[in-house]
Amino acid sequence: MEDPVHQKCDIPVDNETRNSMTRMTQDGRKIRYDLTVLQQPEKARACGAGAKSSADRRPVDPPPIVQLKIFHIRHDEGEEDITASMNANYFLFATLENARQISNTRGMSEKGPTVLTGTPVAGMVYLDRPSPAGYFIFPDLSVRHDGRFRLSFSLYEEVK
Repeated sequence: MEDPVHQKCDIPVDNETRNSMTRMTQDGRKIRYDLTVLQQPEKARACGAGAKSSADRRPVDPPPIVQLKIFHIRHDEGEEDITASMNANYFLFATLENARQISNTRGMSEKGPTVLTGTPVAGMVYLDRPSPAGYFIFPDLSVRHDGRFRLSFSLYEEVK
């Protein structure tokens, strides 16, 4: 088995719901990855921090859902959807950005408090609805503090 190759594709712009990244494979194929945020929360209740915070967790609603489609780009024949046939594992990592500064208190790291809690990583599942594609679902994300935040997603590929 080859060493895993990790590719990262960020959705970098405020309020952007689509992003694409293209790369060349070792065998010379041109591959395009299309990420689309299909569902995202607009508001959530803060779940707080401390000893009782795990009992008081409130997942963001609706849960974020991101779609991935992968295309083989052929100069002479156009593009072919190869999402289902890729021999790789994909996972998407969610982070919270543009958080207001919160002063450090005892028990918080020097980098600042952990504002996003829950499970920030989702593996890809292939579904045929609403359209055939790979999907990442984040049903267990919570925000600890009040404020205005933006979810950002990073795609990772582990080639088999």
